[in-house]
Amino acid sequence: MRQLIPGQLLEIPKPGKAFTAETVKNEQVLRAAIECHSARLCARNAKQQDFIILKEEAILLDRAIAKRDKHPKEGSKMHFDFHLRIAEFSGFPIPQKDLGKAGFLELMRLNWINATLLKPVPKDWHQQLVRALATKDPDYAEKKMREHFNFGDEYDLEALKQSQSFYLNQ
Repeated sequence: MRQLIPGQLLEIPKPGKAFTAETVKNEQVLRAAIECHSARLCARNAKQQDFIILKEEAILLDRAIAKRDKHPKEGSKMHFDFHLRIAEFSGFPIPQKDLGKAGFLELMRLNWINATLLKPVPKDWHQQLVRALATKDPDYAEKKMREHFNFGDEYDLEALKQSQSFYLNQ
């Protein structure tokens, strides 16, 4: 997927390519586009049972974050799967497919470090998002998703440094 940014073209990095500060910024732009649209579509198209599944996953995810596990592999995968589920419940395969590409899992690792070490999220952080989706109001769902992924973004570069340190020490 490519997305135009004023004066440049954003490309998804190849899997395994090292994340840089610039890559993080570019991936966040791409994530914003995909996830906000996924939230809108999920709010509009998901069934009541879908929201129940999302709530159950959100509870487990919020509990895992609250444990402040300093090893992001399992937690970031759980976080990744939760966001893929929102895209899945949008009713369209493209957002889910696009989120599953390239740097999204790496962003989830940075988010995990951010939420567990640098700027803790509210204890019901993902449950809040599910409640917004369940209102069936696409505008409100998008607004909450935007708040969700912008939370703590001022720590992204520090999370990137800690992530690189973690992987070098394994």
